[in-house]
Amino acid sequence: EEYLLIKRNNEPKKGEWWVIGGRVLKGETAKKAAIRKIKQETGLQVREIELIGFFELVNGENPFGLPFNYHSVSVVYIAVTDDYQQVNLDDQSSEFKFAKELPTEFTVQTFKGVV
Repeated sequence: EEYLLIKRNNEPKKGEWWVIGGRVLKGETAKKAAIRKIKQETGLQVREIELIGFFELVNGENPFGLPFNYHSVSVVYIAVTDDYQQVNLDDQSSEFKFAKELPTEFTVQTFKGVV
């Protein structure tokens, strides 16, 4: 089992290896947003996807230039793609890699505990 990590071009986490993600659009489910973001950021088609928990990022500094602290809560899915697909990054990332572990700071709170 490996995780696809991307090196971010934008805040938050600019220049760091991180997971794929983004915002949910009005009228879109969180699951459909996850599938859309994977396709948009990597070109990969999802074969299977499962909700595993949530992640909170509290970094104090607002990456959008707003005058208040930043705290985001992300819904976390694990997705499976077919092995033969090629990764095609969009302009939000500069590199990708497959890793055996997630970034240390990316602690997923599951509905049963911590992953």
